[in-house]
Amino acid sequence: MNGKARFQFCYSGVPKLTMVDCSILIGATGAVTSFTGNLIQSVVRNSTGFYTLTLKGPITAMLSAQGMMQSPASGLSGISSIELDNTTNMAAATPIIVIQTLDAAGAIADPADGSRILMSVFGRDSSVQY
Repeated sequence: MNGKARFQFCYSGVPKLTMVDCSILIGATGAVTSFTGNLIQSVVRNSTGFYTLTLKGPITAMLSAQGMMQSPASGLSGISSIELDNTTNMAAATPIIVIQTLDAAGAIADPADGSRILMSVFGRDSSVQY
């Protein structure tokens, strides 16, 4: 998308509503193999089960975030939930979203090799070019 917004039918009472979405492919030992998505500059694995998504433009407020796992071709991802970490900072000049992946027992864990993390975030007041 080259950082440009595409007008779509999304009716909201929130001015300058922006959706950031991405797909993160996980490799061995939880490493980020690749990612795709609009307004995502980078995705890095910080440590076991912790990932930082750096956005391309400022978003002054996060309105909602949703994450889910896609299992690999064989087996399961081993992750039952994705949470936002309290170090998420949307007000910074370069906003970051930090997520944690948790197993069924609630412990921080890496997703299985070949799994995908799918994220959708709605924010406000983006610097997207219209």
